[in-house]
Amino acid sequence: MTGIGYLKLYYFDLGTRGKGENIKLLLQDAGVPHEYVRIKQADWPTIKPQLQEKGNVAGCLPAVETETGKFYTGTIPTMRTLSRKLGKYMPSDDEQQHVADLVADLSLDWFNTFFDIFHGKITLDEHHKTVMPKHITRVEQIYGENEGPYLLGSEICYADFLIFHILWDENLRHQAEYPNLRKMQQAIESRPNLKDYLASLPAEKSLSDLFK
Repeated sequence: MTGIGYLKLYYFDLGTRGKGENIKLLLQDAGVPHEYVRIKQADWPTIKPQLQEKGNVAGCLPAVETETGKFYTGTIPTMRTLSRKLGKYMPSDDEQQHVADLVADLSLDWFNTFFDIFHGKITLDEHHKTVMPKHITRVEQIYGENEGPYLLGSEICYADFLIFHILWDENLRHQAEYPNLRKMQQAIESRPNLKDYLASLPAEKSLSDLFK
């Protein structure tokens, strides 16, 4: 029993790729009853004003709608808000909060490099050989500051879902050269509410490969 009520999660129909899945993982792990509403890109111009009229003033995705019609938008702000309402996934002190927020921002920097591929600022080859290694090495070092398996130690925080999923977006699973991240991935994949869900997901191209 979460006390947060039934939620609707809205995001584009990208399979398991993209920003919506971060929130999905948090809701799934917390046992929050929810519906995942997938929106086709071609339908977005029609659906966007409908959601804005309902209360999604920002008109962006991902978005979460509560039973009372309240909307939360933006991946990281929504994850923080849900974490506070659930009383979990938030660090216990200011120092740990800084680390979690830092890693959350780094995950966003990393995710935005996919748009650099899409807009032709970098090639797919440059992403795989230079950009991605820079980001994963930086995050691996930060995870190494604690014994793990999670970012802040034995307790999972919202930023762990973000890093887990961007590794999923990159099709980087259990890489031996990144032992700290590998330990985190294994821990998340073993969590009771996520184990069966993650095992059921189909194999997909990496998000960067979708821009070929």
